[in-house]
Amino acid sequence: MNSKLIIVFEFLESIEGPIRDKYLPNGQNQILHSFMMGTGAFLNSQENITVMQFMENEVLHLAKRRNFAGIFTTNTNPLTQVGFIFFLP
Repeated sequence: MNSKLIIVFEFLESIEGPIRDKYLPNGQNQILHSFMMGTGAFLNSQENITVMQFMENEVLHLAKRRNFAGIFTTNTNPLTQVGFIFFLP
């Protein structure tokens, strides 16, 4: 891969890889990996939070509709940062 984003992908893999390998269930359609969400630079802080919450809710609805066991994400934005692994009931 030849991209300026390679450093971001390598960083995320160094953080997510060990967690994914050790703690998450294996198999296709078990875990929905949600990453690289972005908003507009023109939005203010509150608008960014609102947009991120909307997108996170859509990911949750998608995972439920498609019967995923859970969602795995790493949020690197300090403004909207909340870290967790969420398993669906």
